[in-house]
Amino acid sequence: MPSAERTITIAAPLEKVFAFFTTPANDVQWRAELVEATPEGPMALGTIIRQVVTAPAVGKVAADTEITAWDPPNGYAFKVIAGPVRPQGTISFKEAEAGTAVTFKLAVDIKGPQKLLFNKPTQASMNATVAALDKVKAILEG
Repeated sequence: MPSAERTITIAAPLEKVFAFFTTPANDVQWRAELVEATPEGPMALGTIIRQVVTAPAVGKVAADTEITAWDPPNGYAFKVIAGPVRPQGTISFKEAEAGTAVTFKLAVDIKGPQKLLFNKPTQASMNATVAALDKVKAILEG
């Protein structure tokens, strides 16, 4: 089952970091695969974020996301509800001595014959997404 997890500390106040991550338009600044992210209303439990991502061999695909847990400013959870691969994830925030600790977790259970096609590229994509937290750090600390 593809999964990825990473924690990084960003030298910025918790509220600022939470606000950055919960503004979908900011995601295109740090997620290389993301083309578009538009929420259907204010960010809250149940909000749908219409997303378009680029995927290897298929080009642009929908990857709409639903917010499944909402606990400002401590974190939120989401699940992808459109597209061939539908991971779930959490992003949590905690005050740290040097700023805010951000933990990003992703996982997906790919079943059946899709496993053969999608496991390796999905793992690579998840690894790249959590590694991209460095871009968020540079943006918020810059």
